[in-house]
Amino acid sequence: MHIDRSSAERILEATYKIIEILTETLEPSHEALITVKPYDRKLIDEAFTFDLKHPDRIGRIRKKKTKKKLIPVGSSVDEITRKEEEESGEEPCHGSETILKEFRAYPHIGDPTFNHDLSFDFTIGYGRVKDDAVAVSGELVVHEPDPGDVFNISIRAEGGKVYTLVDDSPGSEVSKVKLILDHKAIERLRCIPNDNVNHVILHADYIFKGQLIGTVSHIVIIDDQAAYADGVAFIPPVRRVFSDLTRENKVDICVSVRRTDDDGTLQWTIATRHLDEVHTITGEKKATETGVFAKRIQTELREHGFTSVFALGTLESSGKDITDLIPELFWEILGKVKSKTSETPSLLLYTDETRIPWELAYVPADIRNPDQLPFLCCQVNMGRWLLREKIEIPPPTTIEVTRFTAMSQSYGGATGLGFLEYTNDEAKILKNKYAAESVDAKINVLGQLLMDDPEPGHLIHFAIHGISDPTDSAKCALILVNSTDSGTIEVYPTQLAGVREEGNPPRFSFVFLNACQVGATHQILGQAAGFPPHLIRVGTKGFIAPLWSVVGKDAISYAEHFYDKVLGKDTTVSEALTMLRATYEENGSVTPLAYVYYGHPNTKLLNKIQ
Repeated sequence: MHIDRSSAERILEATYKIIEILTETLEPSHEALITVKPYDRKLIDEAFTFDLKHPDRIGRIRKKKTKKKLIPVGSSVDEITRKEEEESGEEPCHGSETILKEFRAYPHIGDPTFNHDLSFDFTIGYGRVKDDAVAVSGELVVHEPDPGDVFNISIRAEGGKVYTLVDDSPGSEVSKVKLILDHKAIERLRCIPNDNVNHVILHADYIFKGQLIGTVSHIVIIDDQAAYADGVAFIPPVRRVFSDLTRENKVDICVSVRRTDDDGTLQWTIATRHLDEVHTITGEKKATETGVFAKRIQTELREHGFTSVFALGTLESSGKDITDLIPELFWEILGKVKSKTSETPSLLLYTDETRIPWELAYVPADIRNPDQLPFLCCQVNMGRWLLREKIEIPPPTTIEVTRFTAMSQSYGGATGLGFLEYTNDEAKILKNKYAAESVDAKINVLGQLLMDDPEPGHLIHFAIHGISDPTDSAKCALILVNSTDSGTIEVYPTQLAGVREEGNPPRFSFVFLNACQVGATHQILGQAAGFPPHLIRVGTKGFIAPLWSVVGKDAISYAEHFYDKVLGKDTTVSEALTMLRATYEENGSVTPLAYVYYGHPNTKLLNKIQ
């Protein structure tokens, strides 16, 4: 838009009047920046600002010349405008006719400024470039944003509490803020550290239209010695985020559950694209002795052979205990989402608490589909993912399966373990139907697989024995036999995962541990808590395992029908699992309800096996 000087002056006079109105309606804690930048730099280039933080300055307008080099608002402009600016050799300028094609930025927590009482102020905003000094995720990308679009940002401080700032004083405690899609947008906050802490870790999750697409963590040292533990510098974990939103990776409900303290205090962040709202709840629920769920479930189910109405009763009772750990607001939002969609809702659960089987939460009757079992994983298409270590979020929605390995073992004899009648048949079925490479679960065979160069799209399926301590996710192992069949060897999660070199594909893109029922209580895979953190950290894109020992003949049927749906048809992994859970028969085996899935609810396995 081209205007002359007189027109520009009239615009500036109108700006004064607008400011006078704003100063009467906005809160003193607000700040605003009004900038008038005509398209033709040769005519006028002036900016006007006003500050509402200090009441005595309200109405005073400070006039200043802006620098010649202007930073554009947003990351791209209308193609015609860009072309004109490139041809003219001038810096880009964004007038009212500019169309924002996309917004790009990095999540950003500004460096702290300490106060005399050891509290510190910091900012939440956007970075134009990645800041390697903090644990920042990948770039935020929003295509063709609508006017008024905002990021809802959930904030958490490990070792402190976060407050708003009002007249340079702490206001109310805050756990979330909103930012418009403008690189200049910031929110100033204050953190008051807890007593006797020597560092605070700030976390911010960037949520856009109900989807978590960015995260940043920043450690703030209160004591100079806090950065070192046992002589090793502490570095906050980096979660790499592929944040380009597409139709395929949007879910109906996105939830994160984190521990905030050693006493089991949980922080919940709940977002949904249907309502475009985000809620953060801290301290309402606490989870202690989380391993008790797996231990009780395994013990009680074994007593009844993992079958009968008594087994289902154990799951229902445990499900109600899990429901007690979930805020009421979650169920309210789930009910609203269900009323807005005719399809089964999708739920992506991010959590660093792997030993609570959230999938078994007992859904309240007023929002429950009566045609399905009352457990959360039966009422929604559900996937969970990890918020820890160097793990990419969100999980991918497409996995091209180029290689399929089915590893099985029947045991018995010199191994000292109970004979598994169906495992070898399971591997044969996968070989005949889906060209899986059927191999024995021997230590030398798996060792060779681990030494081979990793191949993109390698799916591995285990039909074997496993062991675990349900109260300790670190005590998990797969049981393989040695090369002479004269004994067994345990393979631990770290050994199966190994190390992934930068740029290489993971050893296994998808892992299905189908551990069958065995004779002794300790010889179970138990809860699938120990393997996911290690496998996902090195790039595994999907993981399935049972939460308790499963009945052999039912496990083989489950595996066969699962691959029929995900490799033979256009069905997502979570949809297939929901369908298979619906095959539970009254007073029958609870095996269909046993499996937990780590991955995106919308993930599809594309059969590219030659």
